[in-house]
Amino acid sequence: MIKIPKRCPIFLLVLLAFVPLLSTGQMISPMNSSIDMIINPRSVALGETGVSNPLIQASYVLNPATLTGVKGFSLFFDQRSANYDNNWTKDSRLQSISALVQTGIGNFGLNYRKYDYGVWDFWSPSGVILGEFHSFHSTLALSYARLISPSISIGISLMNYDHHWEEVSGDLPDYSSIQSVMGDFGVLYQRPGYIDQLNISDNIFIGASILHVGTEFKSKYGSYDEALFGIPVYLNFGVTYQLSIVLENGYTPFQFAVSSDVKKIVKNLEDDSESLYGGVGMEASFFELLSFRIGGTYLPKRFIFGFEDRMNMRYGFGFDLPLNRMGIDYPVTILVDYANIPLIDLGFIDDMNTSFSLFGFGIKYSGFH
Repeated sequence: MIKIPKRCPIFLLVLLAFVPLLSTGQMISPMNSSIDMIINPRSVALGETGVSNPLIQASYVLNPATLTGVKGFSLFFDQRSANYDNNWTKDSRLQSISALVQTGIGNFGLNYRKYDYGVWDFWSPSGVILGEFHSFHSTLALSYARLISPSISIGISLMNYDHHWEEVSGDLPDYSSIQSVMGDFGVLYQRPGYIDQLNISDNIFIGASILHVGTEFKSKYGSYDEALFGIPVYLNFGVTYQLSIVLENGYTPFQFAVSSDVKKIVKNLEDDSESLYGGVGMEASFFELLSFRIGGTYLPKRFIFGFEDRMNMRYGFGFDLPLNRMGIDYPVTILVDYANIPLIDLGFIDDMNTSFSLFGFGIKYSGFH
């Protein structure tokens, strides 16, 4: 029988204790930004899940405690298209770069996320183009996680959010901003599953996190009034089940995982009926090389990413190439991931794209522990 450590409920209670402090605000909320849009292809293909899945290296963005799943050192880059229109010339995109490392005192992660809107015309209130500006917002995060028992890990992320506005041409109003400083907190519980076979192992992961607890973001254009943006605060919960066939030499010819998340915005949302999100996804991996993924995302409101009150499909695949499979005796694996988000036509875009593509590339070094 597996016993749950006594400290596990305590950490969950501490996490949930934040909720009464997070009454709904009335400020403008910068949702669908570099703060909360998922850029990692593997996570998106699995229904935009990851709160309880340490197998996804980028899942620490949703729960910093999953950072304990990192072995060795990893460096990876992800990109997500944001061009809705085939005739779009702005080259809008989201990008993320992460460095993760395992150390003797815990695991660390450094992440930079950017949502680049491209170059836009600046219009005066009278309808005159005064010039052009380049706009993007970014999030920089430093994360840490460690095991506090054989089955429990905790994690924290400290980050800042800022909106950048750069004049390209013309004589435009001055822009200034006060960055938002936030913290993420998470816990992850792991236990063996129910299969007792020589070459089959399974594990269950349960995770919870609270994201973006901190200050508001402020910005000001010229003589216009200062704008105050309340950062959306998320309370997340997830469960992941993993099954692996492991041979006596340690080789894993097959691995299967299913993940599910529930996410609720508990602060800075004008309409509470649009606060609940969810997702579920499945992944099958073969011979430690090729993975196929499919998932669904639940949205509370109809948007370009899907219909409301139903599961909207996501899918993708991944390819891992250990160099030792190529005859190179070096503990490095090259990672390539792809995901697709089908889009729905809302009727206001003439030549709309049918989907968004996400690409990821990474290098994992497992030569030290």
